[in-house]
Amino acid sequence: MRKLLVLGASMTVMLAACGGGNGLEGNVYELEMDGVLSGTYEFGNDGQLTVNEITGAEGDSYEVTDDEILITGSDPNSDITIEIAFSYDDLSGDVIEGEIVSMTLEGDDVPEEVVAEQEAMNEQIEGLPYKLTKVDDDGEDEE
Repeated sequence: MRKLLVLGASMTVMLAACGGGNGLEGNVYELEMDGVLSGTYEFGNDGQLTVNEITGAEGDSYEVTDDEILITGSDPNSDITIEIAFSYDDLSGDVIEGEIVSMTLEGDDVPEEVVAEQEAMNEQIEGLPYKLTKVDDDGEDEE
C-alpha cells in the first residue's frame, strides 16, 4: 500500500512538472500554417483557447489526444463550428510541428455549397505543415 502511495505521489509531481500532462496548457504559442502566421493562441488550463490575433473567433477550445491537437472554434454571428485536427509527435518543446490532419465544419448556417466543397477543402489542407512556437512572457518567440 505504501508503495502505491509513493508511486501516486511521484506521478502527481511528474504531471505537475509537465504542465498537467500536456505542454500546451497555460502557454501562449504563435501558429504558422504552411509558413503563414495565423495568430497567437493562449492554451488555458481548462481546455479553453484564447485567440489573440487575426481570426477573432470566439468560443474556442482545444483538446489533446494521444496523437492529435483538436482546435474547435465558433463564429459569434452564426452557429457554424470549425474543428481542425493537427498531428504532433512531442508537446514538450518550445516548437511543436506536424501536419494538418483534417478540418470539419458543422452547423445549420453552413451554406450548402461549402458543405459540398468540404471534401475538396480537406484534400487541400490535409498534410499542410504547421508550427506552434512558444512565446515567452515578453511576447518574444522562444526559438
